[in-house]
This record gives sequence, structure tokens and C-alpha cells, in this order.
Amino acid sequence: MTDLRITPLTGVIGAEIEGVEIARPLSSGQALELRAALNEYQVLVFRDQQITPHEQHAFASSFGEVDTPLVDPGGAPAPGITIIQSSLAKSLTDVWHTDQPFVKEPPMAAMLHAVTLPSRGGDTCWTNMCAAYDALSAPMQAMLDGLTAVSNTVWMKRRTAEAGKSFGYLMADEDVIHPVVRVHPDTGRKALYVCSLYTARIVELKEAESRTLLDFLFEHSQSVDFMLRLTWKPHTTVIWDERTTIHYAVGDYDEPRLMHRLILKGTAPVGVNGHAKAA
Repeated sequence: MTDLRITPLTGVIGAEIEGVEIARPLSSGQALELRAALNEYQVLVFRDQQITPHEQHAFASSFGEVDTPLVDPGGAPAPGITIIQSSLAKSLTDVWHTDQPFVKEPPMAAMLHAVTLPSRGGDTCWTNMCAAYDALSAPMQAMLDGLTAVSNTVWMKRRTAEAGKSFGYLMADEDVIHPVVRVHPDTGRKALYVCSLYTARIVELKEAESRTLLDFLFEHSQSVDFMLRLTWKPHTTVIWDERTTIHYAVGDYDEPRLMHRLILKGTAPVGVNGHAKAA
């Protein structure tokens, strides 16, 4: 056992972690306990952690391999770190999403460290997509288990252009197909794997059917019953499971907000039938 103290933040998602300085190398026991906590709580919050970008990279590496960002405005202070500024976040991340479902192997987790915060506002919300799945009726679950959905960047790019923002995209426009319900590789839990920013349509349904079902799933998954809303404080670091959550950055601020983000490499989502559906 370690000296970690884990305090759940809601009844369904999120925990605050104390008893560890993430600027220092973790012991093997700490790393194992934190990975288990991430699987259980999906969002881990570390307060009062003054870390450099290179220390953030080292800490993230305790959970998995740091990936090269697909979207990078430039000026990275350490390998793999993306600088998320308020001007970008308020035109892009104020929609429920998981990161990069438009690639065949989406991230397994992401990490944010607060560098500059507004005096108020700028919260981030996460939804437990396992709890959202579990709350559905058995017939609805059975139908969703066999479906796949197309993800792409079309709407995201349109929103960014309409907001007058532009930055380099290292990604193509091709559709990627993933299961609507994915199985967590460590816990075996089923999670909805759709989001309103990137999920375009359900493959097996007619267009009208797809739109109706997706609209329902989007609204259902955004219920406060499955949600954590986090108020950032200086030197807060958060890591979350991208496979079983979606998140939303609240744009209710006008002062500077700057975060350092890292993503960790993942694997192709596996559906209930045990096979990856990416195509």
C-alpha cells in the first residue's frame, strides 16, 4: 500500500488524489494504484501540484505512452504538450466530445495542467459514459451493442472556421468507423462511444433513424446524473480516461486561460462482439 488518499468527488465519476507529489518519480506501487484509480473513477484530480512541462510529461508516462498531438498550435514547452489557450478553447471545446475519435486508435487518456486561469469561470465537465450506458433499458442496450458509427472532423472544422479561428491540422477528412458501444480493455465495462462534436451517423440505420437515435444519445449522456463539474484552481492537474468519458469546457470567461495538455496513446476501440470496428 502507498500513502495515496483517494476522495471520490461525486457518486458516479471523479476522485481527488492526495499524498503524492507528481513532480517526483512515482514508485511502482503508486503507479499501479493510480492506474487502478483511473480505471475506477475515470477522472483524477491533483491539486497544488507545481510542475514543469517536462515533469508533466514524466508523470503522464506513468500511465502510458505520450502521443504526438494531431492538433498543435505550436510552441510546445516539452515533447507532446499542446498549449490550449482561451481563444482556441472557446471556439472548439465548448461542445461535448472525447478527443480524436476520428482516428483508428484514439487516445486512452488525456492530461491537463492549469497554467493561467481566469478569476472565475472556465470549469470543465466530464460525463461517465459507462454510467450513461448502464442507465439505458436492456432492449436499447441490446440494439446499440451491435451498431457502429462514423466519426469525422467535418463539423469541428466548420465550427472553427465560423468562429474565425485557424490553426494547422495534421489530419485527413476520411470517415472512421467505431462501435457505438466500446468495451474497456481493463475493466470490461461497456461505455457509449459517441459525441456530438465528432459522431456523424450510425452506419446500420437510415439517415432519419440515425439522427433521431444520436440526438437521443447525445442528450441522454449529457445528463447531470452522470457528470462531474470541476472548478480549476492554480496548479491543478487532471488526467481522465478518454475511452469512457466525454468532456466539455465551459466558455463563461473573458480573461486569459492557458492549459498544458498531453494525450496518451490508445488502441482501436473494441465492441461488444470482441472485435475492433475501425475502418
